Amino acid sequence: MDEWIISVDDHLIEPPNVWTDRLPARYRDTGPRWISDEHGESWLFEDTRRIALDAMGTGGAIWPKENRPPMFTPLSWSDVAPACYDPKARVEAMNTDRELAALCFPNMAGFAGSLFQRAKDKDLAFLCIQAYNDWYLDEWVAAYPGRFIGLGLVPFWDGNLAAAEAERVIAKGARALSISQAPDKIGFPPVIDPHWDPLFSVMNDARLSLCMHLGSGMSPAEEDSSADWTTRMREAIKNNDLTEVAKRAGVSTEEMNRKRKMLPGTSTSLLGARMGSASLNDWLESDNFERYPNLKLVLSENGVGWIPSVLSLADWTETLNRTAEPKEGPLPSDIFRQHIFGCFIHEPITPKLIDEIGADNIMVETDFPHTATNWPHSLDRVRECIAGLPADIQHKIIRGNAERVFDFIPSEPPALLA
Repeated sequence: MDEWIISVDDHLIEPPNVWTDRLPARYRDTGPRWISDEHGESWLFEDTRRIALDAMGTGGAIWPKENRPPMFTPLSWSDVAPACYDPKARVEAMNTDRELAALCFPNMAGFAGSLFQRAKDKDLAFLCIQAYNDWYLDEWVAAYPGRFIGLGLVPFWDGNLAAAEAERVIAKGARALSISQAPDKIGFPPVIDPHWDPLFSVMNDARLSLCMHLGSGMSPAEEDSSADWTTRMREAIKNNDLTEVAKRAGVSTEEMNRKRKMLPGTSTSLLGARMGSASLNDWLESDNFERYPNLKLVLSENGVGWIPSVLSLADWTETLNRTAEPKEGPLPSDIFRQHIFGCFIHEPITPKLIDEIGADNIMVETDFPHTATNWPHSLDRVRECIAGLPADIQHKIIRGNAERVFDFIPSEPPALLA
């Protein structure tokens, strides 16, 4: 099968000039800028927040794997592979991986722009969001037609402003927006609140998708610097302690005094399933899809293996409720199939889930350049996961569903030398 994949969850590393080239002069001393001082190299924002760049977010671009630095190792800019920040180099890396197109989430800004959402100066924050959108949509999406799916950020603190920015970036070529997995955990109204209606209305009318990335609902304490977080994570890994991550994910409390152990291969997967199921439940309990019938939601990097159990239990509970109070309408699993989409990096269980989730509701992701990526063998690993499925279903998962969900027309696969 001569196939190329479309990844609906990749990442990029913003180069140092994204904001210094685009912010008004009055903000260039407080907006994001790359610095080097006695503490090392990092981003600095609003004079107080240092954001280190580490190997977890960039190491996947280094092959072979044994050459990658340890996760959470702070990096200098010279350590970062060009494919992380330069679109031309990224396209070359994608060609090596037989990746036809990619939807890329930001890094320094946070997967849904959380750094700017929490900023003290909201005028500066909004300009930073717009600067990022312009950079990605102009220098990546527009410069390489059919290779990158446009993803925009919007301000969460003002629903009308979010809707206006959504309209602006859609006009520039965005095919999706990134929103928080749990906005109520980072200081904003929950997804059921009317605060979000202007934004949801725009996306409904445009028939485009909202992407809800794993971890975008984690709320680091305002007084903590990212450098402190990185240091604590390195110590957590060394001490086999997951407590810090659990607290940030909202699945643990400050009062817990029992250490949560990291078991090999389970830490992020189990936390991801728990965060994903909580967010999915929030959306299923809302009436957003009833009021906005064209709204679509993508569970980015949340995996798919946990979804059938959540839907099965939700359907059973809803059926019991309807026995007591009869009513018509779709069951949670029906709502999921009509509006919600999951994606995976490597889950060999996928063929067993097709009947429960739906062949039209599963997409793939490479997660490049994060260390979870299978680059440069992503296509091979995906094929292993979906082996035995009919060819038409494999095509849907590999790229067809992404084209439909994001209303995206990819370029023709480039001609590669054998």
